[in-house]
Amino acid sequence: MNETKEMNDPTLQIGDTVKMQYPPKYNNGWISVKDRLPEHNQFVLASDKNGNMMVVRCDINRNGENLIDYVFMMTDLTRQVIGVSHWMPLPEMPK
Repeated sequence: MNETKEMNDPTLQIGDTVKMQYPPKYNNGWISVKDRLPEHNQFVLASDKNGNMMVVRCDINRNGENLIDYVFMMTDLTRQVIGVSHWMPLPEMPK
């Protein structure tokens, strides 16, 4: 029988059902830009309102603790991405 296990369970094996826990306001790990922004210069997986996904970098402009504006840039840092609605952290690199 394949029981559901926590992500940090040391007995976790390929094929096990994993119980992912996200706070209720998150949608399968996706975080709305209305709820929270990534850290400045953080690369993240982003989605726009049309469901397109891309890896982007978040540039945040603050005046002290006050947010002035933010922009998502393509990884080549030459193009701005318009309409990002949600984001999630990138996974760790393989070892």
